[in-house]
Amino acid sequence: MRNLKIFWFVFIGLFLAVSCEEDDICIDGKTPRLLIGLNSEAPWANPDSLYVYRRNAVMEYQPMYAGIYTDSIALGLLLDEVDETVYSIGFQAGVENGRELRVGYTRELVFSSKACGFRYNYNDLTVDGPQWDSIILQNNHVWNEDFLHLNLYF
Repeated sequence: MRNLKIFWFVFIGLFLAVSCEEDDICIDGKTPRLLIGLNSEAPWANPDSLYVYRRNAVMEYQPMYAGIYTDSIALGLLLDEVDETVYSIGFQAGVENGRELRVGYTRELVFSSKACGFRYNYNDLTVDGPQWDSIILQNNHVWNEDFLHLNLYF
């Protein structure tokens, strides 16, 4: 009886090891996020208290980052049927204390692999934020997270 248990354990272990193919493992199948560089020379800017909120499809703001210290952030764009995501970015808690950033785009559904399935790429980025000193769009598309997509100056 003990030998039968050992046989089944070894058999199932070998079966699992042999049945997994190279394309059954999802490595880079997630939808990429928008990478934003934050730049400021203003003395009032305190980068150790960054707060970021994203407006969802029902016009409510959800917190994404609260009180963090960073010089760049990765923000997810909405996957709903809307073609614009609105953020509030500031140095104090609360949506009303932030500066508004509107990011427009067109979505493209792309097949990633058999293991990962489909993901979205974002093309034709447009950025609007009149409260910012300067916004520099580095790339007009979001296909991966290898480089900054835009820089914000405040």
